[in-house]
Amino acid sequence: MKNIITYVFLLISSLVLAQNKAMQGTVVYSLKLNIDYPAQNTGTLYFSDTRSCYVAGEYTSSHSSGTKVIDYDLDKDDDQTKYYVNTKDKTLHTQESVDSETYLIFETLPKISWDISFKDQDTILGQLCNKAVGEFRGRRYIAWFAMDIPVRYGPWKLQGLPGLILKIKDTASKVDFLAISLNLENTGKLTNDLQLPTTNIKPIQLKPFIDLKRASEEEFVNRIIASMPRDRKVTRKHIEKKGDGMERIFEWEEENETESN
Repeated sequence: MKNIITYVFLLISSLVLAQNKAMQGTVVYSLKLNIDYPAQNTGTLYFSDTRSCYVAGEYTSSHSSGTKVIDYDLDKDDDQTKYYVNTKDKTLHTQESVDSETYLIFETLPKISWDISFKDQDTILGQLCNKAVGEFRGRRYIAWFAMDIPVRYGPWKLQGLPGLILKIKDTASKVDFLAISLNLENTGKLTNDLQLPTTNIKPIQLKPFIDLKRASEEEFVNRIIASMPRDRKVTRKHIEKKGDGMERIFEWEEENETESN
């Protein structure tokens, strides 16, 4: 009887400890963009049960050296762009710099309507993944997610599936994320990478930030164009304006279009 009581006590203790430990992990993604011209970077996703942070890497381009093109990177600020998702509060915060000012942009966590009825499967980094299709801000995506890693995260702002997204590509072949390394661990400690920044940062809503960023980009490009010789042209790298960039159209723009029709 004593042995049984001891066994039950140990079982309950192990269950309590397991509940107190949160799944955490990191995923490194390669990103290939083909919007203004081919470019790529490497980003890292940090995640726990209820939070994630995607840290975007620095872009490099694959322009031919023989063309008379000068590239001006509009994401030239030193601070890295970071995307913080909180599934418990249903919030998305983006840390991004414009004109040497760092902003923390708030938006309600976008709800992506995913179709997960497909039977297609693929294996990525040893994880069996299922196929899903969804649309987000003007692009249609095909995603592959790992059901055995039951967190609702992915690279950039792409999230909401019942498993970690390890591969996702839009149907126009403009945006292509692929996980190239994965590390999982169980720990009770929340990594600092998941904490929202609190110092030297200006809070702002998404719509006014997009307006501010577009105005800054337009002013910058106009200034460069005015100073360039006539035999040169300027390319814009990763500009987020309507019809360009990873986000082609925002919800309030969709609303305006509906009202005008």
